[in-house]
Amino acid sequence: MFFKNLLIACLISVFLIIVAGSIVRITGSGMGCPDWPKCFGFYIPPFDENKIIWSPKNSYFKGQIVIHNEKLYVSKNNFYSNNDFNYSNWEFFKKHNYARYNPYHTWFEYINRLIGAISGFLCLICFVFSLKYWRINKKITMLSFLTLISMIFQAFIGATVVYSVLKPFKITIHMLIALFITSLITLNISFFKTLKIDNKKTIKKFKLIVILSLIISTIQIIFGTQVRQLIDELSKSVFQNNRELWLNMVGLRFEVHRSFAILVLIVNLILVYLNYKMKLNLFKVNILFVFILIEIFTGVVMSYFGMPKLFQPLHLIFASILFTIQSSILFDFINVSESY
Repeated sequence: MFFKNLLIACLISVFLIIVAGSIVRITGSGMGCPDWPKCFGFYIPPFDENKIIWSPKNSYFKGQIVIHNEKLYVSKNNFYSNNDFNYSNWEFFKKHNYARYNPYHTWFEYINRLIGAISGFLCLICFVFSLKYWRINKKITMLSFLTLISMIFQAFIGATVVYSVLKPFKITIHMLIALFITSLITLNISFFKTLKIDNKKTIKKFKLIVILSLIISTIQIIFGTQVRQLIDELSKSVFQNNRELWLNMVGLRFEVHRSFAILVLIVNLILVYLNYKMKLNLFKVNILFVFILIEIFTGVVMSYFGMPKLFQPLHLIFASILFTIQSSILFDFINVSESY
């Protein structure tokens, strides 16, 4: 079905945003573009440093942002520069005072935004095509509209993240909204799938465990984002070169996060057991358990091997996939319950 495939493409695009965002965060590229939605005033940022760092005998357009004496300035008009920096042609950039340029950081951040724009466009297309389902199932159209609104709000939060110079709390909110969007899309996809389970008690029992699993995973992700916030702060402090000490310095929040990982494993083991015992043959449950094992593995590596950079985004990405699979299983069972 075309619309279902469109929803799946939209879901994949949101995951690509999470992946790109993780890469941006781990490479320190979040301020690669000081403004939003443009990048140094460009729709497509240049690799030429002379376009970003002010230089004499150069052409500039209205709205272009340059770095001069470690400060950001916005061009008031189109003009050609003389030998000296003429302050009358520029106004000081007031959103923040972060004035650094690294072409690789700029393009990492730009690609992240580009993927976000593509994802937003896909969500818009989904909403347009969902209108034909209004008479059949209003929930499909309403969810598509809510997804689109959430994407617009996510873009707004992305702008506040940049203008706050990457405050960890706002980055965390940015991430949680992304997970909320994946849930909305997953719920919409579930309307196009039908589970055939005749035993009503089986439905209720299994659904209860899935809900418990999802609640625990959500709490685990929240604690994980708080740990990540503290890690980000430590990475910019005097302890930035002592990565092996970071988790010890985080303290109780990390201990809770690690303890919840055991609880996540136990609850999902119960899901695997019930899936086998009740002969539900739900492939998603097996895939879910595989991702839980991978997630635990990445967590163990970070705990005992000094927080290697590569495993930080992997840990976040696998947690997002895990959360989405759990949501998908739950929504499938909710639809079974409603249609029973």
